[in-house]
Amino acid sequence: MAIALVYHGDPTSNCYRDLRIGAFDMSHAGQESHWFAMSDGRHLSEKPGIGIVDLTDTDPQMQGFMGLARNSSKPGAIPVFSHSKRLGDFALAFDGYIINGDRLRERYGGRTDGDLAARFIADADDFGRGVENFFGEKKGHACVAVATERGEGYAARCPLGIRPLVYGNGETGHALVSESRALSHIGMKRERDVAPGEIAAVDGSGIHTLKQLEGRRKVCSFLWAYYQMVDCVTEGIDVDLVRSRIAGILASMDRKAGLVLDAVCSIPDSGDAYAQHYAIAAGIPYLRALEKTQYAGRSYDRYEQWIRDLIAGVKLSVIRNRIRKRMAATEDSFRRGTQAIRSGGPIELLRGAGVEELHIRVGSPRNVAYCRCSPAEGGRYKDEELAANRFKTDGDLAKYLGVASVAFIGLDDFVPCITEGSSLTRDDLCLGCYTGEFGFLD
Repeated sequence: MAIALVYHGDPTSNCYRDLRIGAFDMSHAGQESHWFAMSDGRHLSEKPGIGIVDLTDTDPQMQGFMGLARNSSKPGAIPVFSHSKRLGDFALAFDGYIINGDRLRERYGGRTDGDLAARFIADADDFGRGVENFFGEKKGHACVAVATERGEGYAARCPLGIRPLVYGNGETGHALVSESRALSHIGMKRERDVAPGEIAAVDGSGIHTLKQLEGRRKVCSFLWAYYQMVDCVTEGIDVDLVRSRIAGILASMDRKAGLVLDAVCSIPDSGDAYAQHYAIAAGIPYLRALEKTQYAGRSYDRYEQWIRDLIAGVKLSVIRNRIRKRMAATEDSFRRGTQAIRSGGPIELLRGAGVEELHIRVGSPRNVAYCRCSPAEGGRYKDEELAANRFKTDGDLAKYLGVASVAFIGLDDFVPCITEGSSLTRDDLCLGCYTGEFGFLD
């Protein structure tokens, strides 16, 4: 999921267009449903929707100089509304997962994690105090944004900082978004990330820190490997730069092993940057041999496996003119194997088109555990189903896939690709998918 808060400096302005564009630019983080809530300084208006945001919508009822947007990977997302004596009516956008949410809802009420956050804020009659109380009792992670009927804006990122919240500004005003790319088409530029544990207010003059909570920072490392688009900047670290470093290491490993290739291709779209940078590092051609149907969208975040399989099944086709005998194909990760393992998938497409020697190169380490920062499908994390646990060695996996070799970047090489030249250390990253260690969530 993804959230956005847009605040125009001119109180007579309407920010609905910018909200739609910002949410649209983060569609890959939630394609099933979306909603908007807006304030004109007197009251709140709302609009839920299904599927991807309609950029052409000009609903005259949606008026206001500030507002919220949220994308969801589940159908039926609707705005969270509440009321407090101090804030009046307010709308809340939530991005995260509260592990102990059921227990807290038994005590405080509400149906969703967003409802729960709103209850804490309403009970405290103050955004900063309410969010601090909420962060103090929840297990899990959260980013929260609020718009009040009076046109006040607030946002907070929990001390773990698992997911980002990025602040940007421009001539029209200010915005807070889950991904920096959402700023580029609304005339704003990235200024900084909201810090883990930061609670802030947003108004016509910008963002103002209300409180800085202490805590243990654990930013999701998969943001750079896959989850964020390649044109994003997260924690001040360029996603494309990280992927170029990873690709360089994979190419260096193959060069040292004496591997000779005619070309490299990608498993689109998230494998593209790895293939492009691998080609540069290895001095071989990059050929986009697999074409993705853009309208298929992203399968990773869809809420049921049969939907992921359906989308994956129609997503790719092969361009035979770009096939060579000896090729490497790059992928961002190998988790469930929805794309690669399935019958008729990219491996079968490439081999069927004439690739005689195919090598799979993966831009993140072997995944041994499902992410505990997301709810378990079916109520249980089935780690044993992950490819890394089904196939204990790369050779076993390669044999199963029917390819010449499979290679993942190692964890000790992966981490510096993110942290080099930044303020982050290894301990600042969540690496649980690769280590199985999620004790910081307790």
